[in-house]
This record gives sequence, structure tokens and C-alpha cells, in this order.
Amino acid sequence: MSNSILNKLLSALPIFHNLDYDELRILAFIGKRQEHKSNLPIYEAYSQSEGAILLSAGRAILHYKDRHRLDVAARRGMLMNELSLFMPKQYDYDISGLEMITTYHFGREDFIRLIEEFPEIGRKIQYNIAQRLAASLSVVGN
Repeated sequence: MSNSILNKLLSALPIFHNLDYDELRILAFIGKRQEHKSNLPIYEAYSQSEGAILLSAGRAILHYKDRHRLDVAARRGMLMNELSLFMPKQYDYDISGLEMITTYHFGREDFIRLIEEFPEIGRKIQYNIAQRLAASLSVVGN
């Protein structure tokens, strides 16, 4: 996948809004491309997630262990396990491909190092997160 396509996928994600072309290139640089065969696990429920997963080609399924929650179909451009960019986290779902898929894994250690070395990127991401939280809280408050 070309960097320009990966940059477009990243720029469409709310957490990375307002990053300019060069900042997106820097972010794309830390993404590790992986191919996964159909039905093989990408992430197993309750295991330690070490970073976020961007689905760049194909379709995947997030299968919740709680029977009361519906499975979620993931499509190209979906960022999964986003909170794992900032802290160790376990999720209550498995992720596997519905077909051959391509992902980019953004590891927490690389991500933290990136925002330490490029504080402007960190400030923009922090702003985006704050805006999303404020919007969510205003909906809850109404």
C-alpha cells in the first residue's frame, strides 16, 4: 500500500484530524504492515493489547465474549484498540479476518516515542481527544 493511501486512512480518523501531510507521514512510518489469513485471530480477548490496529484492506469481525453484545464488522479504515496507544489495555472481544486482510499495527512504545520527539503531533492528538470527550459529555449532559 502506498504511503498516500495510508495517509488518507489515518487522516480520516478523528484522533488524527488536523495532522498535516508531513505529520501523517511520520505517523505512517511507525505502522507495521501485516497480512492475515481469513479466520485467524489478530487479537484474542483479554490478552494485553500493545497498540492500535488499522484495517487497511479486507473485512474483519470483532466478536464479543459477552453474549449480550453484538459482533461488529470492521471495514477498511477502522482503527481498533485505540486506547492501547496510550496505556496497556485488555478488550473483551476477539478480532479475526472475514477474508484475507491487511492491517497496520501502531505499537504503544513507538507511538509514545513519536509524540515525545514530535510534541506538536502530541498536542494535536491531545486536542482531538479532548474535543471528542467534550462532545460525548455534552450529549450525556443533555
